[in-house]
Amino acid sequence: MATYRSPHPALHVPDMPLPDFVLARVAERGDRAAVIDGASGRTISYAQLPGLVDRAAAAL
Repeated sequence: MATYRSPHPALHVPDMPLPDFVLARVAERGDRAAVIDGASGRTISYAQLPGLVDRAAAAL
Protein backbone atom coordinates (compact mmCIF):
# COMPACT_ATOMS: atom_id res chain seq x y z
CA MET A 1 0.00 0.00 0.00
CA ALA A 2 1.35 3.43 -0.93
CA THR A 3 1.79 6.20 1.62
CA TYR A 4 0.56 9.65 0.67
CA ARG A 5 1.73 12.84 2.31
CA SER A 6 0.06 16.23 2.08
CA PRO A 7 2.06 19.17 0.79
CA HIS A 8 0.35 21.25 3.51
CA PRO A 9 1.56 21.59 7.11
CA ALA A 10 0.11 19.24 9.72
CA LEU A 11 -3.07 20.41 11.45
CA HIS A 12 -3.46 20.66 15.20
CA VAL A 13 -6.51 18.68 16.26
CA PRO A 14 -7.58 19.65 19.80
CA ASP A 15 -8.39 16.95 22.32
CA MET A 16 -12.12 17.59 22.60
CA PRO A 17 -15.37 16.03 21.37
CA LEU A 18 -16.08 16.71 17.70
CA PRO A 19 -19.43 18.50 18.27
CA ASP A 20 -17.78 20.87 20.77
CA PHE A 21 -15.03 21.63 18.27
CA VAL A 22 -17.40 22.17 15.34
CA LEU A 23 -19.88 24.29 17.30
CA ALA A 24 -17.34 26.26 19.37
CA ARG A 25 -17.78 29.54 17.48
CA VAL A 26 -21.29 29.34 16.03
CA ALA A 27 -22.72 32.01 18.36
CA GLU A 28 -20.52 34.73 16.88
CA ARG A 29 -21.75 33.88 13.38
CA GLY A 30 -25.43 34.25 14.34
CA ASP A 31 -27.92 34.30 11.49
CA ARG A 32 -25.36 33.84 8.71
CA ALA A 33 -25.91 30.78 6.51
CA ALA A 34 -24.08 27.68 7.71
CA VAL A 35 -25.62 25.17 5.29
CA ILE A 36 -27.53 25.80 2.06
CA ASP A 37 -29.33 22.96 0.30
CA GLY A 38 -28.69 23.58 -3.38
CA ALA A 39 -31.70 21.59 -4.55
CA SER A 40 -34.36 23.07 -2.27
CA GLY A 41 -32.72 26.36 -1.32
CA ARG A 42 -33.29 25.66 2.39
CA THR A 43 -30.84 27.58 4.53
CA ILE A 44 -29.73 26.64 8.05
CA SER A 45 -28.13 29.44 10.03
CA TYR A 46 -25.31 29.06 12.52
CA ALA A 47 -27.80 30.03 15.25
CA GLN A 48 -30.00 27.04 14.32
CA LEU A 49 -27.14 24.58 14.01
CA PRO A 50 -26.63 23.56 17.68
CA GLY A 51 -30.31 22.71 18.13
CA LEU A 52 -30.38 20.65 14.95
CA VAL A 53 -27.21 18.81 15.95
CA ASP A 54 -28.76 18.00 19.33
CA ARG A 55 -31.93 16.73 17.64
CA ALA A 56 -29.94 14.54 15.24
CA ALA A 57 -27.90 13.12 18.14
CA ALA A 58 -31.03 12.39 20.15
CA ALA A 59 -32.52 10.56 17.16
CA LEU A 60 -29.55 8.21 17.11
